[in-house]
Amino acid sequence: MYKITREKVLKEQLEIDGVVFDVDFNVTKMANDLMKNYSHIGVLEAEIKTTDVKEVSKQYEKLGLAFKQLLNIIFGEEQTNKMLLMYEDDYASLMNDLIPFINDIIIPKVKEVSEEKQRKIKDIKKRQWKRR
Repeated sequence: MYKITREKVLKEQLEIDGVVFDVDFNVTKMANDLMKNYSHIGVLEAEIKTTDVKEVSKQYEKLGLAFKQLLNIIFGEEQTNKMLLMYEDDYASLMNDLIPFINDIIIPKVKEVSEEKQRKIKDIKKRQWKRR
């Protein structure tokens, strides 16, 4: 029997002050956007360190928007807005609290699923070459 398994969905939960937020997304569909935004945040953080004092507030605004986009990918817009309400739009505190969760839980799982998908693709290509 030939078996097909569907793509993995990342399921995780995060609790903030008794409120549970669900992570539930298709890694294959979302991995590129997630990793691109995650990397962009790192670039913006580095730029802030070298930015003129007069321009720092603009850079922090860009960083906040990039972080919000990342949260939208991970949690969805509704849950992200709920978090921002809980934190009273204090992006810095929210970011400080959530970055460990993103770094320690989300990113490793996304990388794991992405690597597994790449291995499967390589296996398929190997089988195709063997048939020729």
